[in-house]
Amino acid sequence: MTLSVQNVAELLNISVVSVRQQLKSGKYSGQLSNCSGGRGKYEIALESLPQDAQQRYWQQVRIAQEAAASKQAKRGRPSKAEKQAKEAAKAAKQAEIQANAIYAEA
Repeated sequence: MTLSVQNVAELLNISVVSVRQQLKSGKYSGQLSNCSGGRGKYEIALESLPQDAQQRYWQQVRIAQEAAASKQAKRGRPSKAEKQAKEAAKAAKQAEIQANAIYAEA
């Protein structure tokens, strides 16, 4: 998983310039990716960031996912987890029906 220089700067609460300097000094690992127009863009490995920054990142991801699920629920559409739970319940019901049929034959 890689993050942009801007995302890392926000996670660490430092400037973009500081992130680039630390990247060049080897404090963080990253790679230069090709962008349109021939300019490169640094992508920094999440794993190379301090543990607390990684935790903040994953917390932000969870919050965004919960907000999206809440938004879907407000629209009346089931979330992915609700769909999966419904499919699992349906499969369990089918298995129960088959087990009862086998038991009735015996």
